[in-house]
This record gives sequence, structure tokens and C-alpha cells, in this order.
Amino acid sequence: MSDVTIAMNLGNFASLVALAPTRAMIEEFEPTCHWRALRPANRPVTPPPSADDPLAEYKARRKRTRDAWAQAEFQRDCDRLGLDARQTPLNVDATAANLAMQYLADTGGDVLSFVTAALNRAFVERLPIATMEDVASLIDPDGFAEFAEGPGEVRLEEVENELAEAMIYAGPAYIVEGESFIGRQHFPLMGWLLGGQQGTPPV
Repeated sequence: MSDVTIAMNLGNFASLVALAPTRAMIEEFEPTCHWRALRPANRPVTPPPSADDPLAEYKARRKRTRDAWAQAEFQRDCDRLGLDARQTPLNVDATAANLAMQYLADTGGDVLSFVTAALNRAFVERLPIATMEDVASLIDPDGFAEFAEGPGEVRLEEVENELAEAMIYAGPAYIVEGESFIGRQHFPLMGWLLGGQQGTPPV
């Protein structure tokens, strides 16, 4: 049986999009799953190019193209999931949900069921998952409250350091057979690795 590390930020719409293929991978290959809560990365904001930059027009055109592609992909994902793109957020505050996910992972809980419920609450029902009260109906509050008020933040920092060693700073991300994969586009290759690497690997 193979081991798979699954890193998700439950406040990111991309995690909802990756949920179904993640579940399918787990059901087909039955790996031992190591779930990791991935908090939002603090990325610096790239300033717009200055007027005297000789590549300013090129950079602006590239940015418009990237933004248009991202918006089109978001619309396709919403359509496929039956969601209204005008009302579906790309990101939400998932402070408590991420803590709860890591708590369940560390205590042998049913992480996949919780992740499914939390993502649906946030992006389908459009309800908050930021506080302990928000996720109280999704998890037994007793042990989780102690974790959240005690070692929870330190544990998430440990997870961030662990993932950083694997060059993972954004999600959804996976570690399969020692290789790191960021994004759902890698499911064919991950399936090939988990399936015994039979035949030619998918490109």
C-alpha cells in the first residue's frame, strides 16, 4: 500500500475543484493518506510595471491574458460544479476549518468526510468556516477545542515547514512516491505511480 500526502487549504476554491478527483484516487488505489492543512501563503504583491519599463506593454498584455484565462477556467469549474460564478468566492477565511482538518488528521479522524463537509459549507452553501462556532456542527468540539486553543497553531507551523521541505507552498498539493505535485492536472501521473507504474507514463 502506498502513502500519499494531501495538502489543502479549505479556504481555497481550488480545493473544492480537486475534491472529486482526490476522492476517486483514494477509492481506486486505497493509499494511506497523510492529510496536511495548508494555510494561505503570504505572497508579496507584484507592483505594476513603471512607465519607463521597455517591457511594460508586454507585461501588461501578459497579465491581461493570464487574468482572462484564470477567469475562464473559474467559470468552467463553476459551471461543472453547478455553481454561480458571480456568487462563488475564490477564497474564504478557513482558519478554524484548517485547524480542524489537521486535528482530525493527527487523531485518526475521518478527514475526507470533514473536508467534504467544510468545502461544501464554504463554497456551495456559502456559509463561514472561520471560527470554531462555524465548524462546530462538523466536528466533535471537545478535543478540537483543546487543540485549537493549545498546540494547534504550532502544529500548523510544523506542517508548513514539512511541506516547504517538499517545495510545497500552495495547494491542493500531493506527495506520491516521494514526488511533489501541485494542482489537479497531475492526477493522471499520480494514478500511474500509484498503479504500479505500468506502461508508458502519461505526459
